[in-house]
Formats: sequence, C-alpha cells, structure tokens
Amino acid sequence: MAFLEPFEHDVFISYSHVDNLGDDAWVERFHEQLEIALARRIGRMGVAKLWRDQRLEGNQLFDETIRNAIEGAAVFIGLTSNGYLESDYCRQELKWFHDKAASEPFGLQIGDRSRVYNVLLTPVPPARWPGEYPKVSGYPFYAGDQDEDLGEPTDPSLDKQRYKDQLTALANSLYKTLVAFKESLEHAEPAASTTAPAPQDGPTVFIGDVADSMTSARRRIIVELQRKGVVVESAVPPPYSAAEHAKRIEAVSGKAVLSVHLLDQFAGREIDGDPGASYPQKQVELMRGQGRPQLIWVPKALDVETVEDEGYRAFLGQLETGDRAGAHYDFIRGVAPTLAPQILERLAELQPKPESSAAASPAILLDTHLKDQLYALEIGKLLLEHNIQPYINPQEDDPNKNLETFEARLGQVSSLMIVFGSVSESWVRHRLGVALQLSVVKNLALKSFCVVLVPPEKQKPQADFSLGPVPVRLIDNSGSTVVNRSLLEPLFRSAFGGEAV
Repeated sequence: MAFLEPFEHDVFISYSHVDNLGDDAWVERFHEQLEIALARRIGRMGVAKLWRDQRLEGNQLFDETIRNAIEGAAVFIGLTSNGYLESDYCRQELKWFHDKAASEPFGLQIGDRSRVYNVLLTPVPPARWPGEYPKVSGYPFYAGDQDEDLGEPTDPSLDKQRYKDQLTALANSLYKTLVAFKESLEHAEPAASTTAPAPQDGPTVFIGDVADSMTSARRRIIVELQRKGVVVESAVPPPYSAAEHAKRIEAVSGKAVLSVHLLDQFAGREIDGDPGASYPQKQVELMRGQGRPQLIWVPKALDVETVEDEGYRAFLGQLETGDRAGAHYDFIRGVAPTLAPQILERLAELQPKPESSAAASPAILLDTHLKDQLYALEIGKLLLEHNIQPYINPQEDDPNKNLETFEARLGQVSSLMIVFGSVSESWVRHRLGVALQLSVVKNLALKSFCVVLVPPEKQKPQADFSLGPVPVRLIDNSGSTVVNRSLLEPLFRSAFGGEAV
C-alpha cells in the first residue's frame, strides 16, 4: 500500500535509459536518494512507493506492465533530457499519465500543485518541453550554462551542495503535494474514489439513517471507514414499516460493535405506520435498547433551543444533558471531517486488548547522516522483509537542535541502530549519548542499541561504543559495499525483544 492509499504507487519515475548508462547509473542513484528524502519527511521507511521500470521479468509485456504502473500512480516525474525528448516511449508514458490524471476526479492539479513534475537533467529550453508539462519552471538537476542546451546532470560526488539543494527542493515540494493529495482524498466525495474500498474484514459499524441535510456527510464517512477495512451496515431502512424496521435493527445490532448516529436540527423521515417518529431518532432508541455502544454526533454550531419540532428538540436535549441511566453512548459536538477518525479511535478502544505486546511488530529507528543514507536504505529494506518497521530521522542535524522530533521517533521504537560510515566516531558517540539521555529522562522503552559499520573500512579493533552499563552491539560491514544479510541475522532472530542486541 502506498502513502496515498487508493494508489498502488505514489510516484512514477519516467526516464530515458541512456541517462542511466555508465558506472554512475545516475537515475538509479537519484531514485534511491529521493526515496530516502521522502522517508525522512514522512518519518518511516517503506511507506512512500516510487516506481520505475528497472527489473521487468522476462515474460512481462513491456507496454502492459508500464501502462499498469502509470494507471496506479498518483504523481509523475519526468527526467527531461535530450534522450528523453528523442524517446517516443518516454513521450508516450507522459501522455498516458496526463490523459489518465485528467480523466480522474482529482484532475491534473491538487490545489495549486501539479501532479506532473518536470525534472531537468539538462537545460532544455521551455520551447522544447512536451505540451503535457505544467507551465512552471521545473526542477533543474544539471550543471553547466543555463543559456545553452548543454550541460550534464548534477553529479552528487562533484557538486555536493548544488545536488543537495536541488534534491531538497524537489523532495519538499513532492512531500507537500502528497500530503495535500492525502487530505483531499480523505475529504473527497465517494465518487472521487479511484479504486474499490479496501477489503472489509475489520469490525462492523452501524451508521444510522439521517435527515436529507446530513446525507453527503454520512456518505463520505461511510467511504472513509470502508477504506480502513471497516464493515459498514447502513442500508436501514428498508424495511420501512415500524415493526419490520425494528426487527432489522435488532438483527444488525447483533453484528455491530458500535452504532453511529448523525443528528442535526431536522428530525428526518417519518416512519411508516408510526406518525411523529423519525428513523434517525428511532434508531438511536432501538440501538440503546440493544445495549450497544453508541456515538451520537451533532454539528458544533447546533443550537438545540432553535429546533422547531418540540418532541425532537426535547429528544436532543435529553441526549446531551439528561440522565443517561446507564446508557453507553458518547455525545459529540464537532465538524464532519473529523468524525471518521473519532469513530476509528472509538473502535480501537472497543477492540479486545492483546494479552501481550510480544506479538506486536517490532520497530527500530535508523539514525544516519546523509553521507551514509544509501546504506540505511538497504538495511531498511531488509528490516521490512523481516516484518520489522524501520523509522528514520527527518534530517541529519545534531539531535540537540531537533530534540522533540528525535524524542518522538525514539518513543515509537524499541531499538536504535546507527549507521557509521563516512561520519566521524565522535558524531556516532554523540548520537548514542543523546539517545540514552532521552531514554532515561523521558522513560522511553528503548531495549537495545546497535552500531552498523559501513564503508569506508574501519581499522580494528574498533573502539567500544558501550554507554557505561548499557551494551551497544557492533556489526562490522565496513569491508563490503554490499550489506551482508548474515551479519544482521542475530537482530532478526531477536526481533528486538527482551534480548539485548
């Protein structure tokens, strides 16, 4: 699942293979570094999904595989160069995405942010840009004379600061676009859904009938809950007659762990055969009679005293301020966009608590300097393969400058792993010291510390990193540019549980 749940991929990277030739494999390095940059901003590895055609299997149809990846992507990045413009297939990829995005309810823009990114590997003049690109300046990743159609892609090893600034600008913009897109999806009407709801194998919730004025809000909440795997019972009525309606509510109550009722100043439709009673009000009463937990919501600005229907006005007043006489419900005043998260939070409270936290997926914080982030990416992928969630710091700054973020990350994990490559030994010791101090002062649940040595090769014997009585495991992978899986096996076996690593 991608960061944007309706999509299979967050970002599709379109490029000419001529730009990835040679020992530097520029596109490959760009892909890895952008993935790390997004992970830092999100705070977790493996959440943002980036796709490019790097390892197609022999029996895959090229057109079909690429087309499916584009159809499942939220954002498109075109790596523009002379090679890209000369490639009919690259131009076709851009057109495929442009046409599919334009046909979606979201369109080609999220607010003022385009879903198509023009990343310039050479200073191609705007007159040569494909028509599908947005009419903005694009993101330059080249070194050379900007007034000429020449130049080479920025080389991180030669143009360190320039490349870092370019990557930071792109990653910041991309992250903001994804977040804005996510917010748009969360508040979209059901028609804006690009895929079927998520498989519904979670708890069952009953969403009561509403007055016409609440129909749109109710529909949005149903879709949001279904996207989270919640089973929603909402097709009541029918039946419409009073007696059959009551039987249907009794049957539904046997499956629902929570009933949700959206009320406002209007009582709603009258029940057939029961003049003066409405379906929304009656369902609140029937579900209460079944002893089910209820969440009753009204608009924050609702003034009950202005409700015209006297009986309904008294009903609302009793719900909010009257004697509940053992009834199990929460009465909430709020705004509709915040209701779905409140429902999910209430469901979490109602779920049986696990007998032991041992079954929970372990998590680890990968702490690394930008110089060593590609090794952190490889280690993070191995951890994900073993169902260990890697978190990552948003930047390489001294933790004293961002203690709140560092503390928040440490509070989500049971272990800290520092990647020690091109940085100094004092940098590593400082990071360990700050982490230990936060762990003690804030009573964090850190159980283990580990330092993984990566190239350049370190001289042996390596200095002991133990923090007084607190042991720090040392894993030496500094003699190889490839992460050795067998060296990390002890960590996978212990799963960062009670056993010190």
